[in-house]
Amino acid sequence: MERLENRQMMAGDVAVAIAGASFYDDFLQNDDHVVNAVTEYGPQTPPGFLVEVPTAHFPDVIGDWPTENQQLTEAELDADMGLPMLDSLPGAPKTLYLDFTGHFQASWRNGRGEYANITTPAYDGDYDPAHFDAEEQQFIRDVWAAVAEDYAPFNINVTTHYYGDFNDGHALRVAIGGASTDWYVNFADTERPTGTSDLDSFNESDKSNVVYVFEEEYSNLFTERIKVATTISHEAGHAFGLRHHVVFDANGEVISEYHPGTAIWTPIMGDNNSTDRTTWNLGMAEDGLQDDMAFLSWKLGNRTDDHGGDWSAATPLSMPLTYNGTMTGQGIIEQTSDADGFRFTTSGGSINVAVHGLEWFNNLAPKVELWSSQGLVASANVTNNGFRWDHASLHAEVAPGDYMVVVKSMGDYGNVGNYTVSVSPELVLTAGNRTAVAPVIAPVVSPASPPKFSLDAYYAQLGNSDDGGQRRAANTGNLPVTPASPSGGDRPVLKRAVGATTSVASESASLFDAAFELLGAA
Repeated sequence: MERLENRQMMAGDVAVAIAGASFYDDFLQNDDHVVNAVTEYGPQTPPGFLVEVPTAHFPDVIGDWPTENQQLTEAELDADMGLPMLDSLPGAPKTLYLDFTGHFQASWRNGRGEYANITTPAYDGDYDPAHFDAEEQQFIRDVWAAVAEDYAPFNINVTTHYYGDFNDGHALRVAIGGASTDWYVNFADTERPTGTSDLDSFNESDKSNVVYVFEEEYSNLFTERIKVATTISHEAGHAFGLRHHVVFDANGEVISEYHPGTAIWTPIMGDNNSTDRTTWNLGMAEDGLQDDMAFLSWKLGNRTDDHGGDWSAATPLSMPLTYNGTMTGQGIIEQTSDADGFRFTTSGGSINVAVHGLEWFNNLAPKVELWSSQGLVASANVTNNGFRWDHASLHAEVAPGDYMVVVKSMGDYGNVGNYTVSVSPELVLTAGNRTAVAPVIAPVVSPASPPKFSLDAYYAQLGNSDDGGQRRAANTGNLPVTPASPSGGDRPVLKRAVGATTSVASESASLFDAAFELLGAA
């Protein structure tokens, strides 16, 4: 098999002790085995080396060096490391590659400077860079799931394994690992960035399609993986063309470069080190009003709706394997106006309906409705699990017949993402025997129109009815946004002169005519 590329491996004093120092001295002098000489990894880590080893000689830390004819593909090496192979939308035309296995970049630049021979080590939480143990694998799964949640509305595959090209507009690599002091800043600097990128590098031919997340700047606490995931989405957002969401004072001066959000929410393009619920935002950026979702839709395209929202298009729930078991389904709310329907038939009695967003990493704060052929039976808004607003559930007494569960967003901006839905009938005894759930049969009578959702009630339920004005005002409805097409070359944002109150100049004509009034900025 053809060797695809070289693998980065940190060989520390543990490996030296196993192999023997004299073995390493001989090995490092053999150009057939080592492409680069030994590079010092840094005084902040245990003593060790960073060695670039061709895949034909990639070693098991506690085993023998492979022979000349044991060449492995990159995919085989990833599998040998124990890398979880994860994809959010296989076959999508664009790819966001989360690279946990190490990367070498010959040259790279951003607004801060130009850099050469950048080596990102593989993500490593146990000083064994050649293999991912169970805890490291779970870390990778969690981070991937959170980033996939952020990009779920768009036509892009978030993956942990990718072996294709990185042509402009096609694929973006996120190199995850190491510390900012490895190459980006000096130890003497007080600033310790957690990630870096170059604006619009995904589309511009003179820029590299790679961004960096310095995973070692974070601790091993569980909540830190939330920060790592948000930093990935944040830096990738820059590469796609998004700018920071900022806070201005009354004179139009930036007083916070990274919008801190509220007590329960933070914009992804704001403070990337927040551990609360983060979403894309409609708000002020460095150069004007920025509609994150409209912009990413323009750059990446929209994901196709996965479930219809009425009787004819609703998806049958998956049937349980046991009598009176739980019927289940799953999906994605791609837009705040989306409604996903799931049909089922029951012999009647008490049922529990529940919708859960992505645990710990949800963007979606869901709402659930139960419909019969006669109309709405019951509904429930999102509730708090003690840490996050991520689920909605209801209990109902129902007659035998056909029903539909409808999953929705609560409607505020950026409230989209993954969910699971379940219907659990309570046990019904008939002559001493449990009654089975009948097969799903599509009802033929359409329900009445569902009631309108009150955003005021939602914010009152969240205990944050004011929210400083801007966040709440920005979520009272969809602005009349028509982003410029990719061929037009304009990015859909507004610009405002410093101190301006009602005057708005736009890079794309006729965008957001009343936006500043809506946001309370007029």
